Amino acid sequence: MDGTRKRRLVTIAVVCIGIVAAAWWAFAVTYTRTATVVITATYPTDEADDPNADTPALRGVGLDLSGYDPLPQVSDKLAEQRGGSAADYSDTVSITPIDDGNAHLAVTAKAGDDAEAVELANQAAAILVDVFNSVPTGSVDVVFRADIAEPAR
Repeated sequence: MDGTRKRRLVTIAVVCIGIVAAAWWAFAVTYTRTATVVITATYPTDEADDPNADTPALRGVGLDLSGYDPLPQVSDKLAEQRGGSAADYSDTVSITPIDDGNAHLAVTAKAGDDAEAVELANQAAAILVDVFNSVPTGSVDVVFRADIAEPAR
């Protein structure tokens, strides 16, 4: 009888540990997805005044984005569009420069569901593009423009 009691206790302990592990897994698992935003520059050409000229040259830019922090504006817009508070999105979305010699930004989102992480990253990247493009470039010679280079998948 003593052996049966031990087996029951072991079985109960294993079942309890399994339930705790499954609950932890369900709540602790997060998916992370990243969209890439590229900054390009449009330079006028010598032929820009010619009405038959091609569009100005579009080039990659070696712009230093290390001090650029659009996350507060992006979080505010996400809160307006999706509901919740901006603080909720400040914790789940990050915007960081990609150090590859070009002006690229990684927009990373975390969520408990894979599709939600993809949607959030792509929506945050689209808002970032709007925020960046709404700011005047400060120079009439060079126009900087942001576009989504690679959406989150």
